[in-house]
Amino acid sequence: MNIVILDGYTTDERELGWQGLEELGEVTYYERTSPCDVVNRAKNADILISNKVILSREVLCQLDKLKYIGLLSTGFNVVDLEYAKEKNIPVCNIPNYSTKSVAQLTIALILELAMGVGRHAASVNGGDWCRCKDFCYRVQDITELDYVVGTHPDADHIGGLDVVITKFDCGTILLTGEEKDTKTYDDVVSAIEYRGYKKNLPSPGDTFPLGDASFTILAPLFENEDSNDNSIALLLTYGDTRFY
Repeated sequence: MNIVILDGYTTDERELGWQGLEELGEVTYYERTSPCDVVNRAKNADILISNKVILSREVLCQLDKLKYIGLLSTGFNVVDLEYAKEKNIPVCNIPNYSTKSVAQLTIALILELAMGVGRHAASVNGGDWCRCKDFCYRVQDITELDYVVGTHPDADHIGGLDVVITKFDCGTILLTGEEKDTKTYDDVVSAIEYRGYKKNLPSPGDTFPLGDASFTILAPLFENEDSNDNSIALLLTYGDTRFY
């Protein structure tokens, strides 16, 4: 059985290895694969492993031996699922591969925005504390969270959000209308109810003020099967500067 890994570097970074797959067949490993090389590298594959390489209908129809597609990610929008279904090719993803790290990063970013630890450290390193007349020195007041956005209800996007909602004073909580029968989603809903907050479902075009800036909801425009495609997307505007 031929197993081809098209873009494995960001998964193992030359540290984890692929011994489990090697027990199942002959493994051909590529750190990265450009679009022009996909067909040539995958043409003899029985099993194809991909992360972000696009497996379109045009590509898949040239892979006559393909029996299975495994994704090293949660999202599966890189695969033409309609074609895979027509050819009875199973497509499997990884539903919860980064829940804890996403939660950790979310908390770290919220604390940075709320308390300005990085800004404070830079100021101290620049000598501002030494020049201050008082021992107690700060450059930013501790603030509440004006907005909390749960981009979509999968665990890799809202894991740990219940802790944020419970621990911080939150102004407006924005979520999609999609619900999930998971503990992670239930924990977020319970935290909202515990704090007496309201779950807000924004629509494309809705604009929210944020000091001298504002942000506008861009998506989702319609309901999709993949939660990743149902994510809230927004445009932050500050004067002539825009962030997507």
